[in-house]
Amino acid sequence: MPGDDNDAWLKPAFAEMHRVLQADGFCFTFYGWTHPDRFMQAFRAAGFRPVGHFAFVKRYASSVGHVRCRHETAYLLAKGNPRRPDHPNRINGEFYDLFASLGRMPGQGHARKDLTMRPVLFFPLYSFLVVYQPDVKPIRIMAVLRGKRNLKRILRERL
Repeated sequence: MPGDDNDAWLKPAFAEMHRVLQADGFCFTFYGWTHPDRFMQAFRAAGFRPVGHFAFVKRYASSVGHVRCRHETAYLLAKGNPRRPDHPNRINGEFYDLFASLGRMPGQGHARKDLTMRPVLFFPLYSFLVVYQPDVKPIRIMAVLRGKRNLKRILRERL
């Protein structure tokens, strides 16, 4: 990613995410697997605590070093004490399935010109909205947001 050559942005970015996130909410974020300690420090300094970890398998290697990197990794972070889902494994699986489906068939979902003019699409899953860029390969998940929030303000600040 252009300009992503240091970690000076990490702590301020996660502090701002924590500030705008509603109490007892979740933040779903990808992270640089080569520096998990830096991301974890930023998460905790902002007040988040990790409550879930995800690995998404890709059909191609995004980089090659000692091994071929064919995955993306992400954390589910909590602010406060969000209520646990009744069926966490089902929801977990449905997020995996949705992300895979969006990757296979970009263009699913709908634009929300009332929320943003950016070239992103929205796809609902339970009380969440997945915001993603379908026109890049691989697709880029920009946000996973609770639908009851002030989405216009949040997207204006984040995108």
